[in-house]
Amino acid sequence: MNHTRFGAAVLAALGVVAATLAGSALYAKSHSHVTARDDASVLLADNLAPFDPRAAPQQPEIDWVTVYNRGAIGQGQSVQVTRTTVQVDTPGVPADPWHVLQEDCTQATIAPQGYCVVGLSFTGVTVPPDAFEVVGEVDLTLGDGSVFRRTVSTSQETALETLPTNPLQIDYGNVPVATTTAPRTVTMNAPQFSSMVMSVSTVPQPGQPNAAGDYHTSTDNCTGTTLNPQSLPAPTDSCTVGVAVTPAAAGNRPAFLDTAWCFTGSFPKSDPGNNTGNPVPPPAVPPGQELVCGQGDGTPNIAQHVLVALTANGVAPATPGQTFTPTLTALPAVAPAGRTTMITGTGFPDNTAVTLALVPLGTPATTNPATVVGSVSVTTNGIGGFANQAMLIMPHTTPGQYEVLGVAGSVGATLPFLVAPGTQEPPKFVTRH
Repeated sequence: MNHTRFGAAVLAALGVVAATLAGSALYAKSHSHVTARDDASVLLADNLAPFDPRAAPQQPEIDWVTVYNRGAIGQGQSVQVTRTTVQVDTPGVPADPWHVLQEDCTQATIAPQGYCVVGLSFTGVTVPPDAFEVVGEVDLTLGDGSVFRRTVSTSQETALETLPTNPLQIDYGNVPVATTTAPRTVTMNAPQFSSMVMSVSTVPQPGQPNAAGDYHTSTDNCTGTTLNPQSLPAPTDSCTVGVAVTPAAAGNRPAFLDTAWCFTGSFPKSDPGNNTGNPVPPPAVPPGQELVCGQGDGTPNIAQHVLVALTANGVAPATPGQTFTPTLTALPAVAPAGRTTMITGTGFPDNTAVTLALVPLGTPATTNPATVVGSVSVTTNGIGGFANQAMLIMPHTTPGQYEVLGVAGSVGATLPFLVAPGTQEPPKFVTRH
């Protein structure tokens, strides 16, 4: 099977508008069918279909669409994306099987030769008897109101072109500013055919604080590695990247881990005359610029990308010499299981996340309340306080003496709380017969 084949289809008659701004256009690279303009600016995609709708997978299948601004040198302009949506077009399909898992296109400005990535999950649907496949579309609404439309589809072909990555989301939780966490491991598994990981880098999430520099790869045995489950004498099934975070500021610090990879079969050969030499990987490109693996039928075969969402909450460190005297109050401070109490706090660090949980009396202060069932999180205001944060006393909690534990980084407070015997019926509840 030729895995570098490409095609184009004219959709102008259907009213579909692909973006062209002063000589720049958008390409899309995915595993599904092709859409195109009716001029020289063609939107590219591999013809392989990604999903088998009849398989009804237990876990959602994942597909990635790379959108590329192919602005001509000296003529290209940046393209602004305002919205990303996905929908199904096949009649008889009761619900949309595609959902945007994570993406960095919305609110992004794609420079010439730049790119963005849309991750789609497919949950499996019942296919109408007269339909061979389920067809949908990914729409990127641009700043000028035009729409770049990318057709996606299913068939009974197996998903051949994907780089299974686990996990796709990592939350480091609360991390004090300027403190480095232990690395978390991301594993990239081999696709069905030989592929090389070209780069692993952190990139900002559009519309969020630019926290890409907070994250760094402490280990990387993926970049430059060829993953091939059929290699001899032993297959190279996977590679790993270790990612740690050092928050540079307080507050939410999101970013993406962006992995670019190419099929080795798309690389040019060392002896192009008879095309039997060794594959020659492309040179590295500047950050944010799309990597062209090779040429397929005279058109660029661009790298594919996988995004892993990275999140951490930076906790402001205490000012030297500053001490905190946090306090908690509860209204009411006595309640049966199944009821809600309102927690108010003062004396915590400013603009900082506080995690609250009901714990048994005498629980060590080093306990992480986020691991307790029923815990809640609230962010303090500019003077280190918060008011009336609802916290549910979990149903079936045994009556007795407990503590409300509130922790913000290294600062914590406790409050005695009595879980009283009683029912979960509201006050003044009257049973009528």
